Amino acid sequence: RISGEGSIDGFGQQWWPQAQQARLTGEKQTLAQGIPASNGLPRPWLIEIHRSADVRIEGVHIINAPMWNLVTRYSRDIDIRGVSILNPADSPNTDGIDVVASRHVRIRDSRISTGDDCIAIKSGLPGSRLPAEATVDVRIDHLWLGRGHGLSVGSETLFGIRGVDVRDVVFEGTDAGVRIKSGRDRGNRISDIHFRHLRMKGVGTAISVLAYYPKPAPEQDPARAVTATTPWISDVSVMDVQAEGSRVAGLLIGLPESPLRGIRLGHLSLQAGRGLTVRHAQVALDQVRVRATVGPPLIAQRGAAIKGHVE
Repeated sequence: RISGEGSIDGFGQQWWPQAQQARLTGEKQTLAQGIPASNGLPRPWLIEIHRSADVRIEGVHIINAPMWNLVTRYSRDIDIRGVSILNPADSPNTDGIDVVASRHVRIRDSRISTGDDCIAIKSGLPGSRLPAEATVDVRIDHLWLGRGHGLSVGSETLFGIRGVDVRDVVFEGTDAGVRIKSGRDRGNRISDIHFRHLRMKGVGTAISVLAYYPKPAPEQDPARAVTATTPWISDVSVMDVQAEGSRVAGLLIGLPESPLRGIRLGHLSLQAGRGLTVRHAQVALDQVRVRATVGPPLIAQRGAAIKGHVE
């Protein structure tokens, strides 16, 4: 157990300027054989739970991480509750909590504002010699998320992710809200992912499910051969979401060779600059209201199979 009301301070200010410069120059270094290079020179994670079980982290304040703040890797039965994680919005790659190749993880009653993903659920990236283990059974509830990239599944999904349940989360000023991200070079099966009871204010993209990384290809992108790293995203539900002041209501974009399947959106009220884009995706809509400042509320592109309508 790590518990109490004190602060764990990583003094990341010593690494951030060098890391930002290394990213600009494209410099890459590795820590050890088989470990992927950090994004902008080697930097320590602040807290890592590795090959461990029955761990509780409770009540502590985690600040100024050199890179990721709190990581669970190849571990099980992890309970994270009542923590606060705070890093400057421009601190590079300071993910709040990363769940990597772990099982039975609970995150609750916490506050996170940081310079990258507030929470990221991952399972591996090509080039690593680490074991091929999926991430399974992650439950997240009652969070406040401030600055950062939102709550992400991916983009490192090489060994699969299934069984993620997210409820009762407030997003204020995050770059994204719901975010599932993978790509042709890092995919696997991503399924049984469910979001409920979310409130968003000033979020960049309210709902983003992309089989591309880091950004979607043009609509004319041709199908490619299916490989061992093709992402298969299915059985995703997003229910009871209210979003105000977003730039984009949503992006639901699969690959032409691997469409999104079983995507369900229900009881949504989204106010945004642009509406909801659907491409190469099977989507069911139930009581979805989108108010777009520019353009139509629903943009159906190639391969969109939509059941229901936007109000």
